Amino acid sequence: MDPMVDNSWIHEKRPSGRSGWQSKMMKTKVFMTVAVILAGTILAVSLNGLGSNATLYQSEGVVVDFGGYKTSWTDVDYKEIDDPVELLVKASEKHGYTYTMGEDGKLESVYDGSATYSNDPTHSWGLWYVEKKSASFTRSEGYGIKASDYTVTVWAYTEKDAEPAVAVDATGTSIYGYSQPSSMVTLSPVCTEIVASMNAVSLIVGTDSYSNYPSSVVAGRDNGSIAVVGTYTDPSYESIMHRGPDMVICDGSQYNQVQVAKTLRNSEVNSVVLYNAEDENSNSATLGII
Repeated sequence: MDPMVDNSWIHEKRPSGRSGWQSKMMKTKVFMTVAVILAGTILAVSLNGLGSNATLYQSEGVVVDFGGYKTSWTDVDYKEIDDPVELLVKASEKHGYTYTMGEDGKLESVYDGSATYSNDPTHSWGLWYVEKKSASFTRSEGYGIKASDYTVTVWAYTEKDAEPAVAVDATGTSIYGYSQPSSMVTLSPVCTEIVASMNAVSLIVGTDSYSNYPSSVVAGRDNGSIAVVGTYTDPSYESIMHRGPDMVICDGSQYNQVQVAKTLRNSEVNSVVLYNAEDENSNSATLGII
């Protein structure tokens, strides 16, 4: 049984070697996105034992979100199961959850093996989805939708007027379902520092020319384990491909990086586009899951 991904550490204060605009960029949403890629997706093993097909860009399955950035992912073939309630059944079987439905057919509680998350005056379970080509959540009025109609479907335990944890990147691509990356390229100082803050510098094989923090990145440049793959504003597709990464982390504030992400995906290289680092509200929700 795969454990639930607990990203509640995102709420904790972390020491920073940066200040000003650089520390402002380290927002929860971006960290959440990177945490899912480095931690959550490590646990996301598909039914055939492999990660999602990169040529599809999207993974098929369901997220269960317990709030506080505690989430789980279950890979499911939509050709076999497309009903959200049946997806919840599949997720419960895989992760060992126990859930209860009320007389009205609505989800009332989920027990994750250590605690029970029940509807109360401040929190409730709901079915959420992200429309294709969108990055925004919508709460479904009923359970009769088809998961295959959306980028991602989430059973989420949220406070009133709150939304689930981020589930798609800045291009509206699901951040769940990837295989564990063994090598990564980061295309901006923000992307590099986020990966480094999660003790994953050893995965980095390429960065933009401006990434010079922390010192372990500089050391990697010096010993040849990390290559420069272009500038912050002009990443080189050829240089990135030469490094052969499993995952490329792009900065959504740069148009050229969004475009190179599309090209990389067409070349079957998994790419995640972080939200605009200056968009504090969006970043507050994104950096925490990957």
